Amino acid sequence: MNLQQLVALLKVGYTELQYWLIGMSPERYHYAQSRNYDQLGAPRRSAHHSHECLTYAEYPEPRARLGYYYANLGKHGEAAEHYRKAIQSWPHPSIMLALAQAELRVGHNQAAVEWLQRAENSEMKDQLQDAIAELRSELASNRKGEMS
Repeated sequence: MNLQQLVALLKVGYTELQYWLIGMSPERYHYAQSRNYDQLGAPRRSAHHSHECLTYAEYPEPRARLGYYYANLGKHGEAAEHYRKAIQSWPHPSIMLALAQAELRVGHNQAAVEWLQRAENSEMKDQLQDAIAELRSELASNRKGEMS
């Protein structure tokens, strides 16, 4: 076990104590544990806690942040797939954009395009126009790179 993993293991224990003794909110607890387990190198546990966090999240912002962060688990294909399935049940446009960004980063361009199109066709497209434009630009850059 390296130093980073040891620190992550200590954070797992400390977060447990905070949750049970201090009364940390379930959303914050699962968010912290999902990050801790990712640093520890336990992608299944990380995906489990990220899913649990999403069940408690009241606002789209934490969901989108989690979608962006955890769908990037491309290096842990099984955990990433589990996570994608879990968050598809929340069809919020910001989550769709987060999934599009994550799919793009792991090389799934077609999936990225599909999620982006869903966000573009949503009722929130005006509020997300900057993020949509940025992702469109990133997709275009990726396509140029593939053609070279």
